[in-house]
Amino acid sequence: MPLLPDDPRYDNTPDLSSSAASRHDLKLLQLPQELLLAIISHVEHRDVYTLRAINRKLHNVIHENESAIVRQHLLEGESQAPTYFMPTGALSLDWWTERRYRVHTCSQLASVLATQCCTNLKPQSRLDDQDAWRMRKINKLKTPLLSSFLTFYEYLARLRQIVLRTLHEFEEDLIADFTRLGFILDLDEQRILESFPADSLIHIAHAWRILQGVSRAKNASLELSSTEFPYTTVKVALILGGLDRFTALISKPSQKERIQDLDAFGAELWHGEIWKPYMSLREPPLSSIHHLATRQKRVSSGDFPKKMRQGAILAFISHQSICESSLKAVILRHQGTLDSILPVDRYICEAVREEGDSFCLLSSWNAPDNPH
Repeated sequence: MPLLPDDPRYDNTPDLSSSAASRHDLKLLQLPQELLLAIISHVEHRDVYTLRAINRKLHNVIHENESAIVRQHLLEGESQAPTYFMPTGALSLDWWTERRYRVHTCSQLASVLATQCCTNLKPQSRLDDQDAWRMRKINKLKTPLLSSFLTFYEYLARLRQIVLRTLHEFEEDLIADFTRLGFILDLDEQRILESFPADSLIHIAHAWRILQGVSRAKNASLELSSTEFPYTTVKVALILGGLDRFTALISKPSQKERIQDLDAFGAELWHGEIWKPYMSLREPPLSSIHHLATRQKRVSSGDFPKKMRQGAILAFISHQSICESSLKAVILRHQGTLDSILPVDRYICEAVREEGDSFCLLSSWNAPDNPH
């Protein structure tokens, strides 16, 4: 009769030196990479895909239930557990700080974009105080924009991690010829988008369209490049720097200052500051089968990325679509979602409409500003 886990004779400590059948899986993973690949290559494809699916599901279940797992460990070892003076007890101060930072960043961006969109709105009645009327419209538009950009912030954060891991996995390919990789992130982008509910996809679509329109209006299109560091574009700043960096860039009052901000960001890339999050990915999880064929090469913090490689790396990033093509593909697979995505002009008009407004005159909300 097998021993139960609560039996005092039961020992669940892994014994790597044991030859028992229950430990063969652990010993298998310790084999040299070449032998492991030889074994995997003889496994039936359907079994490989099944193992990969199970691994992903288990990985997702653990991450989705992290709070519950932490809570359980705290209960089991309450005497050794630290005390957190937090509302829920399961969420750390870092979690709350990061969420507050997200809200602050997205609120700033929503304010900048709402102001840009409503600057040229014209009241229908000459009796209205134009400044007060326009400020009222700006405040009405900020609320839906904040919701949309909080969702878009989460998408960009996940995309950034995928980009950094891709740089790790395909390091030599990026150096040799990044163009051969093409839009390899497109499927990863779709997988990220598929994890969002349908209403969040609508938020991402509206945020993405307004962001592009206001970028053009601010003469800061996604292709705008640094003068000192080629391939350091607005798109690269958006992917690697996030919405906070993008907000700082488009908030600059002149084109000259926006270029200077891109130059400063390019200098950060050159000196390696932006790559620090990459260096935390020393042991990336095996989230896909293609990792098995990748050279398991570890690098020190001083090795990556070499300055000679940065041009190829940034060019690779600047060729990604962020979410344009992948969002179309995912939305088309969601019945009814496409009908809920409004043209940008109508979206803005619906957001700022008040009782008594019969129509909305946007007067080229995305027309370019003074380029100087």
